Amino acid sequence: MNKHQPMAKTVSAPALHLAGRPRLRVLGTAISLLSGIALLFFAGSGVWLYLQMWRNRKARALKPGWFWR
Repeated sequence: MNKHQPMAKTVSAPALHLAGRPRLRVLGTAISLLSGIALLFFAGSGVWLYLQMWRNRKARALKPGWFWR
């Protein structure tokens, strides 16, 4: 590596070469889409779990506060 060449340029050149291939573009898009869907699923399920725990505490008339205390 040339010490005068920025690190980002030396790392991004091979990545851009690989990303320029048609098969990898489709694969990369599919992976990105599936990752986004998984992120939305886990975020939604976390909110749902929190609401269930909150409703359960409210139904049992426990003192308000954090669940782990």
